[in-house]
Amino acid sequence: MPEAEHPLAAALLLAPAGCADFRELQEQSEVELSTHVEDWRDEIIYQVLVDRFANGDVGNDYGVRYDDLARYQGGDWQGLIDHMGYLEELGVTTLWISPVVRNVDTDANVDGYHGYWAQDFGDVNPHFGSLATLQELVAEAHRRDMKVIIDIVANHVGQAFFYDMNLNGVADINLQNDGNEVPVNHYTEYDPDFDPRGIQAFTSLGEAGPAPVVFQWDPATNHVPPQPELFSDPAIYNRKGRTVNFDDPDQLLHGDFPGGLKDVNTSRCDVKQEFVEVYARWIEKTDADGYRI
Repeated sequence: MPEAEHPLAAALLLAPAGCADFRELQEQSEVELSTHVEDWRDEIIYQVLVDRFANGDVGNDYGVRYDDLARYQGGDWQGLIDHMGYLEELGVTTLWISPVVRNVDTDANVDGYHGYWAQDFGDVNPHFGSLATLQELVAEAHRRDMKVIIDIVANHVGQAFFYDMNLNGVADINLQNDGNEVPVNHYTEYDPDFDPRGIQAFTSLGEAGPAPVVFQWDPATNHVPPQPELFSDPAIYNRKGRTVNFDDPDQLLHGDFPGGLKDVNTSRCDVKQEFVEVYARWIEKTDADGYRI
């Protein structure tokens, strides 16, 4: 199968002039990485939400709740491998799979089965299998002249932290706009409404400046500081709160996605470099053919 220049290499060539470190990353990546497709318009693409396709390995079924569709249902990469013949018979030439990275496991009685609640951009989601299984999935697809596209997120992380609006160090869910607790849920420190200035803290005397960010630590649900390490730095987040008006450009670009998905400041050079590097490594590790962003 002919190999063309990898799209990541092309993306690196478009790096902003102010991000000098992109050049070094480009030199490391451009020669090593390649893809197995010449023109995506020629492909018959089949999209799969991995958790909802087929369960091929019951050994990774922890947290599965068949009685609740908001929870993991057991689908995994082995299930895709086991059904590759079926996909081939359908005429599929490219398999588009949901995100592969480790997620916040569960939040507000809903699981991250879809893959869009990233917690560790450099590690596999253990609900779907091991790195070796993911590599075998791509290899099996290639043996059948099929390509693999991986869905990725480069906008936000999962519910990783709360805004300590009343400065008490606790993630309160019932607040009024002076930071005091009230019985009616008006503000939540996990997901407060958008503020163009950034989420503010309050005391009995009024506003007290930007609300501190407090990262959660609950390994049982994988509510732990995001990785790689850069994503555990509060400074890389826009910290303006939940988007409530998607027609407002500021909210659309800088607001947290409703549900507490914390918006990353992708205008920063270090953030751009980290995303390019981590996703270049996934191509290097798996030989996948492209990304859906």
